[in-house]
Amino acid sequence: MGTLYTIEPVPNADSERLALQLADDDFSGVDALFETQQLPTPILVWNPGANELEVRELRFLRGLWDQLRDGAELPVAPELSPELLRPALGHIMLLDVVDGGADFRYRLYGSKIAQRSGFDGTGKLTSEIGPSPFISTFFQACYVAAQRRRLPLFTAHIPPSQVEVQIWRRLILPLADKDGAVYRFLVGNVPGLWRSPRIVG
Repeated sequence: MGTLYTIEPVPNADSERLALQLADDDFSGVDALFETQQLPTPILVWNPGANELEVRELRFLRGLWDQLRDGAELPVAPELSPELLRPALGHIMLLDVVDGGADFRYRLYGSKIAQRSGFDGTGKLTSEIGPSPFISTFFQACYVAAQRRRLPLFTAHIPPSQVEVQIWRRLILPLADKDGAVYRFLVGNVPGLWRSPRIVG
């Protein structure tokens, strides 16, 4: 299982800089990043309510996150059993924070995500994921920003034409350890319709 990609890397892509901008509600850097690849700029929404999310699995996860935090700022080290997550299984990723946010490791990479993306990211780092450096830069910037802002972040982006999905809708939900630090993310990631990929090169 796998897909071949040939997209020019983005020179000097800086996920740390983009994360600082995102955390400050400045989406211009991310917009410019996608424009370098001649792709539409993504949609990014901080702290959307469940009723603002069109996708059933993401609505469920947002409601579950609120239930788990029980009025606190963040859920603290919740037990996330398959039974608890059942309505969104296959569309869930769990990411562990690595080195304070220098990178993020996929503890779980949902089966339906793997099927549509063409690979299983379980055990891999965010920096190793994606059809080109630009998309891993985008992913890392979103996770770092959500770690710093300590809020849910919704994104919807159109991937490069080599990807067999028209759009990815993602909800990033931070989880805290017993000391209050963000140590993991519960992420819903739901693909849009299939499309025929365009192989370049």
